[in-house]
Amino acid sequence: MQADVMTEDQRLYVRSLEQSCTYLHSVVSRLQDLAALLHGQATINCVPFDIVAIITGVAESMQHFSEREGKGTQVKLDIDPKLPLSISGDLTKV
Repeated sequence: MQADVMTEDQRLYVRSLEQSCTYLHSVVSRLQDLAALLHGQATINCVPFDIVAIITGVAESMQHFSEREGKGTQVKLDIDPKLPLSISGDLTKV
């Protein structure tokens, strides 16, 4: 068997490992951000942005991921109509 040919099980394991690494990196990055904020070493760039657009984008990404992985999961959004359309915050920290 050639080294560059993987079985379907091996491809699934590699994909799972890649996703786990991405999630772990995200968690570590958020912890570093939190530590910097707690020690007064972080800067926050507050700008107005559309929170509904951000939430919708995340939901669409999750729906696409679910469909790509063949999970058959439906992502449903229930956004409170009282949620302001524009809020201020640091988009890199959201």
